[in-house]
Amino acid sequence: LRIVLEHITTKHAVEFIKQCKPNIGATITPHHLLYERNDMLSYGLKPHLYCKPILKRNSDMIALADVALSGHEKFFLGSDSAPHLVGDKQSDCGCAGVYNAHKLIEILADFFAFNNSLSKFEKFVSTNGADFYNVPYNKKKLYFEKSKISIPNFIGNSHIKIIPMMAGEFVNWTTKLVE
Repeated sequence: LRIVLEHITTKHAVEFIKQCKPNIGATITPHHLLYERNDMLSYGLKPHLYCKPILKRNSDMIALADVALSGHEKFFLGSDSAPHLVGDKQSDCGCAGVYNAHKLIEILADFFAFNNSLSKFEKFVSTNGADFYNVPYNKKKLYFEKSKISIPNFIGNSHIKIIPMMAGEFVNWTTKLVE
């Protein structure tokens, strides 16, 4: 029986999974690798970083980043992308979730490159999960090109708007699918 703790958020969870038997693994979301609770709460509330489980301490974010960047076989990507409309996020009962699918792979490539761990990138986003679930690797490959691109401030139109993770910021990669 394989058991996966989905979307772990704490240093304690990392330590727990590491000491478990090989049939127990965990997923980590990109927003928990890049943000901690002060990013959401300092200098005004940032509702587009509000998610469940909620962002934790800086020390938790660092522990998650360290294990993801290490290529440890028990940890792999759990995207948990939540494309809530702006009005639903910016309300007195805002929806939980971060929309990260728009440039997920490019954002993570930037994160791994910045931390000198590109050699572990594929393990985290692809092969660790496939190995854990004992499924074949995807035959299609992504080609990465170093190219600075802007993440839009919103996705949609005048009636439907979604704020993506890292809106208005830049990533240093573009991708295309290679058959």
